[in-house]
Amino acid sequence: MVTLQCSWRLKLFVLVVTLATLGGLRVSAQTVPPSTPEATPTVLTTVEPVYPTAALSDHIIGTVVVHAHIDEQGKVTGVEVISGDRVFHQAVIDAVKQWTFSPAKKNGKPVASVYQISITFAPPDPTPIPPTPSGSCNHIAILLHRIAPVYPKLKSAHKGKVALQVSIDDHGTVTDVKTLSGDQDFMTAATDAVRQWKYQPTFKDCKAVPSTTKVTILFNQ
Repeated sequence: MVTLQCSWRLKLFVLVVTLATLGGLRVSAQTVPPSTPEATPTVLTTVEPVYPTAALSDHIIGTVVVHAHIDEQGKVTGVEVISGDRVFHQAVIDAVKQWTFSPAKKNGKPVASVYQISITFAPPDPTPIPPTPSGSCNHIAILLHRIAPVYPKLKSAHKGKVALQVSIDDHGTVTDVKTLSGDQDFMTAATDAVRQWKYQPTFKDCKAVPSTTKVTILFNQ
């Protein structure tokens, strides 16, 4: 399997490729058998999925895998969700329906094909919010640096979710992580990652103060 790092608009000439990391999204794509290198379609234009408001506000992280059905003209005629949390499904479907391709070819002729696309949602690194001229600088903790959790080695791969309560000191450092609910197989991986996160601390009356926030992490294999 060949993997190539490239920009969002770079055409694909290999079976598996990472398209981009934009706005908290990681996007990769590959052809689905029985496609062959000769039949590989080429991405011409893409539309970035909109991060669902509910998922973003709750810091929900997850990956959605879809199959895009492409006709002989290179148009997406259908999008089938293969896996991923439902909170992200519609955003991915709406975006991928707008992608355009140079059609796959076989024996020199355009043919219909199926393309697998994987999109990972993770809260983007925001720009720190400075105090306003009036001196009003009250705001909640803002995530500045995120470490993605590592999918643990399991006897059988499966999806899972872990909800955490994160304590943050007045320097933006995570001081404690408590598990609120979730699959025990993923709790250690989730807490180990979140302990390394860095925040801009909560400000009250223009002064940094300790705070807590809730984070939900989704695991998809």
